[in-house]
Amino acid sequence: MSFKTVPLATVTIGPESWRDVTVNVIRLSDRLVKTLAPCRSGARNGRSSGSPVIQLREEPGNTAARDPQLGPLNSDLNQPRGKCPNGFEAENGTKKTATGKYRPVSAPHHNLHVSLKAGDAPPSFLRVHLAERSSHLTRSYTRAVRSLVTELRLQAVHTNDDAKRLLRSREALERSLADLRKDLLINKSSVDTRRLRPAPRERVRDGADYLLEAERKLLFELKSELEIRLKMTRHQLEILCSCRKRLLDCAAERSRVLDLFPNSFADWTRSHSCSPPSLTPSPSPSPSPSQSRELLKASPATPCTPECQEALQAARTACLQSRALCREVKEAVDQAVSLGRAAHKATNDGLTQKIAETVNLTQHLQVSSGESRVAIQRVQRWYDENEHSEGRVLGPVSSADLLTRERLDRPQVQVYQRHAGTQLPEATAIVQGYAALRQSLLNTSQDLGLLHRTRLQLEENMQGKRAAVSLDSAIARLRRRNSDHRWTVPHLK
Repeated sequence: MSFKTVPLATVTIGPESWRDVTVNVIRLSDRLVKTLAPCRSGARNGRSSGSPVIQLREEPGNTAARDPQLGPLNSDLNQPRGKCPNGFEAENGTKKTATGKYRPVSAPHHNLHVSLKAGDAPPSFLRVHLAERSSHLTRSYTRAVRSLVTELRLQAVHTNDDAKRLLRSREALERSLADLRKDLLINKSSVDTRRLRPAPRERVRDGADYLLEAERKLLFELKSELEIRLKMTRHQLEILCSCRKRLLDCAAERSRVLDLFPNSFADWTRSHSCSPPSLTPSPSPSPSPSQSRELLKASPATPCTPECQEALQAARTACLQSRALCREVKEAVDQAVSLGRAAHKATNDGLTQKIAETVNLTQHLQVSSGESRVAIQRVQRWYDENEHSEGRVLGPVSSADLLTRERLDRPQVQVYQRHAGTQLPEATAIVQGYAALRQSLLNTSQDLGLLHRTRLQLEENMQGKRAAVSLDSAIARLRRRNSDHRWTVPHLK
């Protein structure tokens, strides 16, 4: 049923004030009839099952509209019945935008403020509608919180995996440092043992000493580098533990509203967290677009608080840093192991070469010592024979022991010397021969003493070489025996 306005007469006889009062009353009645007409027609057509007459609290400063002819109107007549202020439609639950289009109304993040117009009676389904709206709001909020808690727990799992991986890297670093310390102990023991070589001939610095010194410098450099890596690893582990604690605290705080909600995502997270981590670091699963939109809107009143967003960002950054640090640690450990083995092998090869050279010299010394012994025996025999000849050249001690043929005044010589110029050189030759023989014996004695002294030097040098070979061989055996690092430090036994 439609209402039509009855036109007024064009000719008036009564006064204008009297007419204006009546016209205003008529217009007010027409306005009220037009206002109530859509609600009655909607109720008859069955369209009243939508949203009840719900209004958000009106902002201060909104003034009522004025009719130029009817004057000021009551504020409860400014909006038609069945509509809400600020562009809200009560029937279909939509909101009108600036372009005139409608979009679905999302669940508000704040408390729902309900206000009815003055003189309106609340519908019978107001409690049901408000309960449904509240349930929808709580479900939406709880779903967003559950997504956030799942993301927090997943990130905590990835952070824990990175912490485990970094722990294994730290263990590898500590093992490498322990091996380097043992190598330094072996190097120090080798240097101290080589100082026990006989002085002063065998204590001259040689190539083995330079190799040991170079090995010591290299081991100290590798040790200092690995100690720096170990310090960085421990610091990164502390960061990962703090990030994991922040994530779990945020997840525990956010999950306080999930007591009455199913934990399907939590079960899925638990099944993934129990699986063994792969060798290659797997990236964190990216959230869905709806979750991303929720996570981006960080405020204290939303499911994703700034604390949660900061914890997630800090954990992701820490995970990336820990993975890069793991790669650096692995490269440093591999380099330290390869360089240490190369230095150990070079030093062992140098010691082996020095042992071979010393053994070769010892063999030559043995040959020289044998030759000198033979020469000493030969010279000693010759000296003994010449010394016996010296006595025979001198003749007997007493002249009474001289034979007739040995005397210088024998009859044949006396008869020969009767003529002038017949002197015999026998006496002079005997004296000269004795002097030459005496000088030869003296020279032979000096040579024999020199041979004895040389033989003693050869024997001493040979003993020093044998001691050096024994010490170097002991060092080489020690280094080969302890090269696997399967031994304990002496002061820790």
